[in-house]
Amino acid sequence: MSPNGRTDVRPFVFPAAVIIEQKLGCEFEALGEQSVLTNVKQRAIYNEAKRQAAFRWLSEQAQLRDRREARTAELAWLALFVSIAVALIGTVGMLIALY
Repeated sequence: MSPNGRTDVRPFVFPAAVIIEQKLGCEFEALGEQSVLTNVKQRAIYNEAKRQAAFRWLSEQAQLRDRREARTAELAWLALFVSIAVALIGTVGMLIALY
């Protein structure tokens, strides 16, 4: 809030750092996660700002991968429970039809 009690709304402007980070993200995306990781480990990225951006990008990729794996595990459990329910319903249906 400003001193006069009003909230001043200013348009959001991308700082240069964010634009550079986006360009580096595109570059890292083109190279691939494994290649970027190898370059970071071998210290093939000499620019410290680019190295830090690579670390952040790799961290984001790891988080995305963890979320995908967790979602896959949830869907696998759901498929298991649904298949068990279908087998039980089928068995009950067959028993009802036979008797």
